[in-house]
Amino acid sequence: INHLPPGKYLAHLIESEMQPTKAGDGQLLKLVFEVLEGPSARRKIFDQLNLVNRNEQTVEIAQRTLSAICHATGKVHVSDSAQLHLKPLIVTQKGEP
Repeated sequence: INHLPPGKYLAHLIESEMQPTKAGDGQLLKLVFEVLEGPSARRKIFDQLNLVNRNEQTVEIAQRTLSAICHATGKVHVSDSAQLHLKPLIVTQKGEP
């Protein structure tokens, strides 16, 4: 797989979907961002936020990330992740662990 190099990208959210976790004991929000400019334009960045999980720290991290996305898009009160679609924001692509 040709991974996107680590860095910051101007992107927007093009897909979001709540799905059950593999273990079936939680839910995660799958996100797909599309890079808007530069040599990586139209490339995708994927993320998933464990919003319902037994591990409180995992949920806290997911909620912080979702809050940052909301603030970056200017949508502070969101009832559906679709309200965040197509709003430009800076996405940080981290290197592979």
